[in-house]
Amino acid sequence: MILNKVIKFHPELDWYLWAIFAWLFILLIHFNNVFIINRFFGKDWERIQTEKLIQKHGEKLDKLEAKLDKSGVLKNNTSDS
Repeated sequence: MILNKVIKFHPELDWYLWAIFAWLFILLIHFNNVFIINRFFGKDWERIQTEKLIQKHGEKLDKLEAKLDKSGVLKNNTSDS
């Protein structure tokens, strides 16, 4: 728009309007795809992400327990109690 109005780059043509409408059309297609058709943040997505986080947490916990068991920290603490 600046090129067209201020610098007078082809002032007889409002070519920037075509760019705005093309961008708007692509934005509407994207909005439709994300929020209406595929439901990006739907219940299935939430369930899958929660399962992934629980699995990662379990793996990290297993590694930490193995490391503590290897160093003897867990054996010493359980015998003190």
